[in-house]
Amino acid sequence: MVAKYGRGKTGKDYFRGALELLHATYIGYHGYAHEWLADNPEFTREMLNRCGYWLFPISIEWQEPIAAGEKLPVVLTIENRGVAPPYHPYQLRIKLSSEEANLVVNIAQAEKTWLPGSPIVIRGEVLLPANLPPGVYSLALGLFDETPAGERTVEFALKAETRDAAGYYHVGNIRIGKP
Repeated sequence: MVAKYGRGKTGKDYFRGALELLHATYIGYHGYAHEWLADNPEFTREMLNRCGYWLFPISIEWQEPIAAGEKLPVVLTIENRGVAPPYHPYQLRIKLSSEEANLVVNIAQAEKTWLPGSPIVIRGEVLLPANLPPGVYSLALGLFDETPAGERTVEFALKAETRDAAGYYHVGNIRIGKP
């Protein structure tokens, strides 16, 4: 039918269109996996890299100088390069850490409005405790799924070497002064 009525489009073209139209979080097929992969290795990789959501942090902005006891405004821009939004309310957190102190704050929750096609701008605030020791802090981002069975890290599309054992991605350093 595709050859007769497809106007030059292939089955793969229709598959791509359906993926975009339906905002698919996963894909399936009928048949034997080894046959499918032997016939469609590149297309399979393409579809696996498109389905679901793929969150790419693009930029993060914060105010400096900043002192303990103040509110630290943060603006994070993310792109979703997948075809679907995150359908679960993952917790977006910022972690500030130094040798002397750690501070973790939820700044947003993933939403179904985080669709592909336009930048997602998240504005949050971190209230810095007045007793936070002054110094240089690592600023890191993390996305987490809180379930009854425990917490699970949701990966960003960033280099693995920027991620710590707790699932946070180092994005910069910030100097925090005395109150």
